[in-house]
Amino acid sequence: MFFVLSKTIGYLTYPLSLVLLALLASGWLRKRNEVRSRRLFWLGFGLLWLLSTPLGAYLLLDPLERPYLHPAMPTQADAIVTLGGSLNLASSEPGRLEYQDAADRFIYTLKLARRLPHAVVIFSGGTADLLGGKKTEATLLKGEAVELGLDPARIFVDDRSRNTRENAVETKRMLAQTHGTRLVLITSAFHMRRSLACLRKVGLGATPYAVDVRGQAVGRLDPRALVPSVNCLADSSAAVREYIGLVMYRLQGYV
Repeated sequence: MFFVLSKTIGYLTYPLSLVLLALLASGWLRKRNEVRSRRLFWLGFGLLWLLSTPLGAYLLLDPLERPYLHPAMPTQADAIVTLGGSLNLASSEPGRLEYQDAADRFIYTLKLARRLPHAVVIFSGGTADLLGGKKTEATLLKGEAVELGLDPARIFVDDRSRNTRENAVETKRMLAQTHGTRLVLITSAFHMRRSLACLRKVGLGATPYAVDVRGQAVGRLDPRALVPSVNCLADSSAAVREYIGLVMYRLQGYV
């Protein structure tokens, strides 16, 4: 039940969804209470504009990302744990992968694997499709990594986990097989806080190696900070989804 709720509630709380609801409510109130109707309209319009700007996206992302910016390159590790999110899973097939914004996760996994030749690599990520699906990101990334030269004997695949909590549980299970204790965790900067907290909850510690930094520091006098764009709205939505995830995980005792 929690899994289904966690994958659906986000759609209702996305900035664009909230704005549309405000505008619909404004139209419904137009003949009943014109003052409230106008207030809702301008509230929706203002929220859409702010969250579509670099400034709005930065204000939401910066508290999540700042503690993990500019990570030092790890010098030792028993395992490199990479969370899913690099692929557009629906469009990817073996040998022909379609990457998305978080492709940095896969790229830096390969870079760290070359620098840390004794570390195993754990690709963690099944499918979060509520309708089920046979393809899993972890399996597809293993095939790609092997094709790019990574020794398959070093790669472990977690193709069962569907969310960050299950990533942590499955990682612990796999590490029991490798007897590794020194972990490097690779995920997007905005997602690192929740990921580390989930690992700690199951008794694991990890060195964070954050990638896919999305918050763009904006100057106070830079007029571009107030110019809306679709990309900034997507970044704001990702931040809102992460804050909701942190709250829900805390309520469930996952962090």
